[in-house]
Amino acid sequence: MKIKRICIYGCTEIFGGTEQYLMTIYRAIDRTKLQFDFLFPHNANKISYESEIENLGGRVYREYYNHSERKIPGAISPRDLFRKHPEWSGIYVNWQSIDTAYQLIIAAKKEKRPYRVIHAHNNGYNRSFNLKDKIYEKFFHMTKQCYVTDYLACSDLAGKWLFHTKGFTVIPNAVPFEKYTFSKPLRKKIRKECSIKDSETLYGFCGRLVEQKNPDFLLEIFKYILQKQPTGKLLIVGDGQLREKLEDKIKKEHLDKKVTITGMVPNVEDYMQAMDCFILPSRFEGFGIVLLEAQAAGLPCFTSKNVVPKETNLTGHVRFLGLDDGAKVWADKIMNTNLTRYDSMDELLKSDYTVEKSVKRIMRVFEC
Repeated sequence: MKIKRICIYGCTEIFGGTEQYLMTIYRAIDRTKLQFDFLFPHNANKISYESEIENLGGRVYREYYNHSERKIPGAISPRDLFRKHPEWSGIYVNWQSIDTAYQLIIAAKKEKRPYRVIHAHNNGYNRSFNLKDKIYEKFFHMTKQCYVTDYLACSDLAGKWLFHTKGFTVIPNAVPFEKYTFSKPLRKKIRKECSIKDSETLYGFCGRLVEQKNPDFLLEIFKYILQKQPTGKLLIVGDGQLREKLEDKIKKEHLDKKVTITGMVPNVEDYMQAMDCFILPSRFEGFGIVLLEAQAAGLPCFTSKNVVPKETNLTGHVRFLGLDDGAKVWADKIMNTNLTRYDSMDELLKSDYTVEKSVKRIMRVFEC
C-alpha cells in the first residue's frame, strides 16, 4: 500500500504544546502507512526538532507565504504549493486561532486533495483581534463546509470556540505518561544544577513566555509566596517573546537568586522532577497538555478557573482559581495546600490521553 503523505501546518520554531502533541503522534504513527511533512513560513529560523523530523522520514519545507507576502521574489501561492507537491494527500492545519492559513485548506480542495483537516488547539486569540480578523473569521464560518473535511479539537471548549458548531471530534492530547514518572535521582540532579537546596520548596512553570501564559501574574503570585516563605524558589522552563521583559522585571525587583529561567530544554520531564508544585495561570488555553504531564510527575497543580478545561483534572490534584481573584489569593491557596507528591500513573494510563489511543484516532482520520 502506498504511503500517504500529509502536509502539517501550524507549528512554530519554539517547542510548545501544539508542537509536542504533533511530535508525540508522529513518533508513534505507523510510518509505513502515514508520513508527515512539515510546512513553515518562508522566513522560519532553525526548527528545534527539525533533525528529528528528518530522521523519522519527514521533510521540512519553508515555503509558506501569507497573502501580504506574495510580491516577495520567489513567493509561491498556496495553490502552486500543492502543485509543487503532488505527493501530499492533504493538509492538516493545527490552529491556535483563525488566520490566513485557511488559504491552504482552500487550495487543497481546488487541487483535489481528499484530506483537509483543521485541529483547534486554543480557546482565545493569542494576538490583538482587528477588523481584518473579524472579516476573515466570518469568511471562514461561511465557507468552511465547502472546504474542510474534518474538524478536530483538543477539547470541547476549544472546538466550540473555533468552529461555532458541535460537529467536531475531540482528539485528546496524547502524553507519554511513563517518561514523567517520579525519579529521586533526577530530582537531586536537576535541583543541584539549579542550585536548589533539599529544604527549599520549588514552584514550577513550563511553557511559552507569551501573553497567553500570563508570566507576569505568575511572578506576582510568587512574590506573595515569598512574603510567607522567604526560602521559596521559582523555576520557569520555557522561552518566548516576553522572556527579556520578564528577566528585566526579575532583576529590577531583586529576585535574581530566587527565580531561574532555563529557556527551551529538550527534557522538560526531568525539570518537573525537581519541582514541588506546578502553576499555570493562563489567560486562555485550548487544553493545557502540560497539566497532564505535571500530574504524571505527581505534582499538585494550580491553574485558571473557567479558562483551562476541567477535563485536565484527571487525578483530582488540579486546583482551579479565578484570575480575577488576584495573585494573593492564588498564593494563599498554594501555601495552604499539602504539596506532597502522589502517584496516579495507573489512573493516567487508563485515561483517553494515552499515545496509543490518540494515534488510533488520527490514523482513522486519514483512513490508514
